Amino acid sequence: MSGFVLFSHSIASQLASRFVPFSILGGCLILGLVVLYISGVTRRRRMATSRHGEDVESFVSYLSSFGFDADIARSTYNYLVQEESVSFPVHHSDRLNRDLRIPEAEVNLMIENLMRINGRECPPGMRPVTFLTVEDVLRHIQSCPVVSERSTARTETNSLRTAV
Repeated sequence: MSGFVLFSHSIASQLASRFVPFSILGGCLILGLVVLYISGVTRRRRMATSRHGEDVESFVSYLSSFGFDADIARSTYNYLVQEESVSFPVHHSDRLNRDLRIPEAEVNLMIENLMRINGRECPPGMRPVTFLTVEDVLRHIQSCPVVSERSTARTETNSLRTAV
C-alpha cells in the first residue's frame, strides 16, 4: 500500500513541476496581450483627440489641393466612417490595417464598393497588390476610368469596325 501512495505522490510532484513553468508562461502571454490591447486603445484615443475638429470637408479640401477628385474623397471618407465604423477623423496617410483596423478582405470589398459608388471600373491588370493607406485607395479609384467613358469608347470602336 505504501508503494501506491509513493507512486501517486510522484505523479503529483511531476505535474506540479510542469504546471508551474507553463502557468508562468501563460501569465506572461496574457499580460503581453493586455498591454497590446491597452496600447492600441490609447493610440486610437490619442489620434481622435489630436484630430478634434476635423471632418469630411477638411479631408476633401486638403486632398483637392493636391488634385484628388472631391467626390471620390468625400465618398471614401463617408464609407470609412459609416461602413467601416472608423470613430475618429480620417487622414489621407492613415494605414488601413494598423490605424483603421480594416483587414485585407474588407479592403478588397471596400475597393469594389467604392468603385461602384463612384461609377468606376478597374481594367484588368491595373489593381495593385496591396493598399497600405487611404491615399493608395484614393489614387487607385481615381486612376480607374468612369464606366460610361469605357462604354462610349467600346461603341465607337465597334462602329469603326462596322464602317471598315
